[in-house]
Amino acid sequence: MLHSQGFPELYLDAPYLFLGASFVTCAFIAAAIPIIRRQYDPLFVWIAVFALLDGGRLWLQSDIPWGAPSPIFERIRWAIDFLTAIPIFLFLQATDFLNHFLRVWAWIAGILCLLLFIGTLAIGHSPVFRLIFDFAMAASVAVFLIWFRAGKDSRIVRVALLIYVTASGIAYLAAISGFHWRIEPWACALLLGGLGYAATSHALARDHQLHDLEMELTMARRIQRSILSTDVPASTSFNVVTRYVPMTAVAGDFYEVVAMDDRQAGLFIADVSGHGVPAALIASMVKLAVDSQRALFACPGELLSGINALLCRNARSQLVTAAYAYLNCESNQLLYSAAGHPPMLLWRRGEVIALEENGLLMAAFPFATYSATAVNLEERDRILLYTDGVLEAANSDDIEFGPDRLSAILNKSETHSISEVADLIVSEVSAWSNTQGDDITVLLCEYKGL
Repeated sequence: MLHSQGFPELYLDAPYLFLGASFVTCAFIAAAIPIIRRQYDPLFVWIAVFALLDGGRLWLQSDIPWGAPSPIFERIRWAIDFLTAIPIFLFLQATDFLNHFLRVWAWIAGILCLLLFIGTLAIGHSPVFRLIFDFAMAASVAVFLIWFRAGKDSRIVRVALLIYVTASGIAYLAAISGFHWRIEPWACALLLGGLGYAATSHALARDHQLHDLEMELTMARRIQRSILSTDVPASTSFNVVTRYVPMTAVAGDFYEVVAMDDRQAGLFIADVSGHGVPAALIASMVKLAVDSQRALFACPGELLSGINALLCRNARSQLVTAAYAYLNCESNQLLYSAAGHPPMLLWRRGEVIALEENGLLMAAFPFATYSATAVNLEERDRILLYTDGVLEAANSDDIEFGPDRLSAILNKSETHSISEVADLIVSEVSAWSNTQGDDITVLLCEYKGL
């Protein structure tokens, strides 16, 4: 029908126009995939760019009468050939197919294509430019065939590239011989399919790895939770509650509540530098170190010194802050020692007292020693230990929550149970900060007296 209406060029170009429209459709689909997945993926991005450019090229280079001939339009029609090759090189750069040498080669070839594109726009069509381009593409494919890293995906892309370059070479030889034999667009469709297969396979493999990682993190979170003191023994002399809010699946905060008997208790808290799995591993090491010093639970300074000696041998470059409070209800006394940790807060009859008996950070100095300070306890005293994730939580103006706000919560919560106070601290800190930037741990103890 197109031919009978006087447009034989449309009749002849119809398959290529349809192919061009299909490429553009593939471009939109490829661009939509990272958006739908909510995860940036350069492979699909470069496929979208390649398909869009190649689809546009098929339409621009068709014999459709686009109106009055324009020199710049003709230059664009010739130059777009060089531009469509660039996304292929960028796609390969984003894969793991290339070693260092091939990555350098791909950058050089991509820059050459860009220069040929700019040169064609500047001076118009040049057979020399086309010869340089075809030689560069053939050489690139030859190099990639030899040094591509092994793998099913890379083999498929390798074959597709070989067919594409071979078809381009045949089409070029046919053109200079006076034949109009356009097999290159179909080879381009094959290449697009090969790139799409590689990108999809890469995305699925990454999803599988992420799933496995999430399963491992879930197991690590369960293991870490199991080493924390979840059940605090009941006592007629004191009540203890804890709150633990990790920043990620696993955290570098650690606490231990040890009730030696109804009249004695040890409250230990630690914060490992960093976040995630490395910090969690060191936190587990802290747990073992604390257990190994159980004979020293009544001597805070000596206990911290013993833990530090063990961490210095095993924790490597990770630093640890810690604090330990020993409650002796027989003598109504608290012994407190710390290692670079935020000060302990003692609430007593409407007043908050900060206790800071700090020594050096743990896991850094084997020679470090720690002293303890003694405080006489009174009935209804409340003792708060916490990690710096509470104080350093920042709002949208980058203002930290700070010790004053924490003390204010203690002061206004006299009529609340310590469980309600602990919940209030966590909720106030969470409401203050935009996003959680550190692990948050709260350990709150109320002394009942004799």
